[in-house]
Amino acid sequence: MVMRTRINTAMLAALPLLVAGCSDFEVRSIVLDLRVLAMAADPPEIVVPFDADDLPDNPADVDVEDVEVCALVADPAHSRALEFTMRACSTTDTRRCDEPDRPVVTMGEGTITDPEQSAPPAPGAEDPDTRIACSMLRADLSLYNLLQDAVDNDSLSGFGGVEVMIEFTAYPPGETSAGAVWAAKRMLYAPKVPAERVANKNPSLAELRVSREDGEELVAPLGRCGDGGNDGQLTARIGELLTFEPIETEGSREDYVVPTFDGGSRMFTENHTYSWYATSGDWEREVTGGPRDFAGNEPPLDSEWTAPEDAAEVGDGLDVRFWVVQRDERGGLTWYETCLRVMP
Repeated sequence: MVMRTRINTAMLAALPLLVAGCSDFEVRSIVLDLRVLAMAADPPEIVVPFDADDLPDNPADVDVEDVEVCALVADPAHSRALEFTMRACSTTDTRRCDEPDRPVVTMGEGTITDPEQSAPPAPGAEDPDTRIACSMLRADLSLYNLLQDAVDNDSLSGFGGVEVMIEFTAYPPGETSAGAVWAAKRMLYAPKVPAERVANKNPSLAELRVSREDGEELVAPLGRCGDGGNDGQLTARIGELLTFEPIETEGSREDYVVPTFDGGSRMFTENHTYSWYATSGDWEREVTGGPRDFAGNEPPLDSEWTAPEDAAEVGDGLDVRFWVVQRDERGGLTWYETCLRVMP
């Protein structure tokens, strides 16, 4: 086998975040200041035929592909540029690449002209220049060293997969400490065990449906405020209650197989969870979806949002930004954005 490089342009998947930094937001679902809302990797999982207990001496004998990692950053309180850096390392307890005796790969750094004004890092975007806050984890010798270090520090010696952690930092220029926010996610490099195991793909939505209290149903146009295609298409009155419902793409919930300690395997079907964010208003449920309950009932996927009731806040009209982050339990992640105008 030979090590190959493949650049992917779809914006997908990631694992759960640890976000830190200075902030003054009151509830998690209402975004008031600089935050990292999600991280995604394309592809979200690498499955290759290797033995984690006996990695080959020659990295070229491991057939691995490049991975693109992107972060969803929000900074609604400011119109400003942000700097970012992205690094990879073995998983640490601190969720930072801060252990000096372990290998660290600097994936890249860059500038976000403004998270609310820059072209969105949309899932499936064909042009890589339309995505921001993205870097590549290259399939080269440095990645091989990370995998070897991860196996050496794993109590299960890589059984079921080898984790690599991605650390993301964003900050206003010159404020690398006090003004910075951090996020971390884990990527899985898994051996092809059992033989029918295939890599995870990312979840997706067919549409985002919005229902009013009077029963009217609308489809939310996906895109940011001010992007043209989303201007003025969705409105709400002060204090109006809307229900947001994700409509999943057919087949988005994958069946997958995992190895068991007795040498067998088990088949599962993915669950999806949804995290709901907005720059104003109030969410009934910040997170929806997930596994079935003890009686086998599926959890609700939708969430109700109440428009702000303060006329002074709304003024002559208030644009509210929305983000919905769709996750599966295997690290797959996709985010979507929409915009709504609250009318006085």
